[in-house]
Amino acid sequence: LPGSRDDRWDAGMADKAEARGDMDTAAILVFLPGTKEIDDLRETLVNVAGRTAGGNFVLDPNWILPLHGSLPPDDQRKVFERPPRGVMKVVLSTNVAE
Repeated sequence: LPGSRDDRWDAGMADKAEARGDMDTAAILVFLPGTKEIDDLRETLVNVAGRTAGGNFVLDPNWILPLHGSLPPDDQRKVFERPPRGVMKVVLSTNVAE
């Protein structure tokens, strides 16, 4: 396709990664305007945690992570950890993650 990029993640690359077994973890980054919205969405997601998140991934309350400037540095660093196999990490962030 005109203007396409070789480094672009697409369905073909996802299929190859899945075939190699590279798709054992997943993560979603959600930008929200403030800590109240982060807390509200986290509460909602924790209430549905344990259900299948998509495909073979499960939401685990321990991996639904807030990220904003008023969190202690140790809590902020957890977003860089890899979740256990089959667990989807969800990071709920203000623009501090940029």
